[in-house]
Amino acid sequence: MAVGYPAAWLVAYLTEHKIRFCMRCEKSSGGWAAVRAFAHSDQVDAMVTLNKPNKWDCEDYGCSGVAPQVRLVKCVTPDGLIRVMGTNLPISQFPTAVFGELYHARWRIEEAFKRLKHRCKLESVSGLTQHALMVDVHAKVLVDNLASLVCIGASEEAGLEEKQRTCNRAYAAQCLQRLLPRMVLGLGCLVTLLGKAFKLLGANSHRQVPDRKQPRPKNPVKPHPSMAYKG
Repeated sequence: MAVGYPAAWLVAYLTEHKIRFCMRCEKSSGGWAAVRAFAHSDQVDAMVTLNKPNKWDCEDYGCSGVAPQVRLVKCVTPDGLIRVMGTNLPISQFPTAVFGELYHARWRIEEAFKRLKHRCKLESVSGLTQHALMVDVHAKVLVDNLASLVCIGASEEAGLEEKQRTCNRAYAAQCLQRLLPRMVLGLGCLVTLLGKAFKLLGANSHRQVPDRKQPRPKNPVKPHPSMAYKG
């Protein structure tokens, strides 16, 4: 899991409930003081104590007011970028050297967030009440899960794994947007509609390239549609 805004209550909650985690910590002025000090030190692995969670967070999230401890690990990328990871994974089972690969393994979670925000337009909500927001979130998570299942079926039918290819998830979102209303309303045979989706997605795939990477632009402009956008 990666976070950009530090929260002592989150570390306290995860630790007290024995939930293992690995999160990227912010090294800027807005992050934890312990993280900033660790980032500028020569240490590569250390245990630090964070500030106590405030009483409101303790009441809201069900954690104690004890200052949590977190293990900090430095991870250096091939480009020389230093990342600081916060974790409660024991050093006996997870030495410092494995955190680069461990951090990279969470990329599928980042891709899921990207699909929800940009493909499913999660930030374009249908209402500003809590109920409306929860309906939007659950509906769009459900749609993304359905798209994942359809992509799995299309991949198996087209034999994409053997060809080192994967379904185009951007195209899958558009495909489901057209077909899902017909499936829900029963406008056509479900098997026929699924077969059509499998065929379309199997023909629109990406080639898998091992260790492919592309640097992010320095000043990225994220395509955020207006709140009134309904897709």
